[in-house]
Amino acid sequence: MSWVELDRIVSEEIVRDDDIRRRVAASGRPLRSYALGMSDDDLLAKLCGLGVDADREKLAGLCDRALSAEEVVSERLRLHDWNADWAWICLTELWQRWWPEKACLELLDDKISGRLRCRPAQRLRRQRQGLARCVVGRAADVRCRRR
Repeated sequence: MSWVELDRIVSEEIVRDDDIRRRVAASGRPLRSYALGMSDDDLLAKLCGLGVDADREKLAGLCDRALSAEEVVSERLRLHDWNADWAWICLTELWQRWWPEKACLELLDDKISGRLRCRPAQRLRRQRQGLARCVVGRAADVRCRRR
């Protein structure tokens, strides 16, 4: 299961379940939603605090030819535990802000998940068509980047 899917499940469950909300808060484990109110400078400072030599140009180099922020964090930065969580959260948020046109599996996952949740059942056919176009378009992005 991807990091983005795990984060989404936990984020949904803390809204519904007080016990899970308390346990997540007590664990100190960060969620993607924590980055929404942070500025670019705050996100970069957080990355630097984790030992990542981070500025826009250096992050662009790290993300070049990567398919996801998870790949960058785990394979290129080799971070683990809470450090990896925070680095992934910061990098995913910056990727979305700075390079929205660049293929990223986390952002593709967000689009697919959003389309599945936002459409009423009676529009299922249109939903599938739109989802298929989205997936085909993003898959083309990925193929072009791997060459």
